[in-house]
Amino acid sequence: MQRLILITAVCIGLFLVSMIFQYRQPAAPEQQLAQTEPEPEADYYFVGTLSKHYNEQGRFDYEFHARRVEHFVTGDFTLVEAPTMILYPETGVPWQVQAQQGRGVAGNETVELWEDVLVNRDSPDNPLQMTTEMLTLQPARNLATTEDDIVITSAQGRVDATGMKVYIDKNRLELLSNVRVQHDPNQIN
Repeated sequence: MQRLILITAVCIGLFLVSMIFQYRQPAAPEQQLAQTEPEPEADYYFVGTLSKHYNEQGRFDYEFHARRVEHFVTGDFTLVEAPTMILYPETGVPWQVQAQQGRGVAGNETVELWEDVLVNRDSPDNPLQMTTEMLTLQPARNLATTEDDIVITSAQGRVDATGMKVYIDKNRLELLSNVRVQHDPNQIN
């Protein structure tokens, strides 16, 4: 009799253990596809966009161009194809920022740019070009940041770094780490 109780207890235990493992295993790919949420649909889109933005004092702040803009209510974000922004600081020359892709978040107060990001400052005295793969831009604050690798080229040489903050209205650049400089003394203005 005790042997029958022991065998029954072992069988119940094995059954429970097998049920636990069955529920802990990942679902089959077909089941995972069925469980994913459908992609959100854009509630509106624009093609060939140009918009001009002014600050609270009425001064022209920046302009925005894009091949295509799609807004999504779910998540409240905007996807942008081929964005270009030209920022006009109070003093100094304009800065142009462009990329292959972008995403506006927080009511488009923040724009995340990725894929072939290019930043140009076409100053007659000191033109500057920056390239990276990811850049976060806050146009109303004239602030651009990245944690990725960045290459900065100018007439005086080249700078490679990881991470950067650019205060566009102050014409100030902070490099965060791994800074390497190649300077050509023959190119001093």
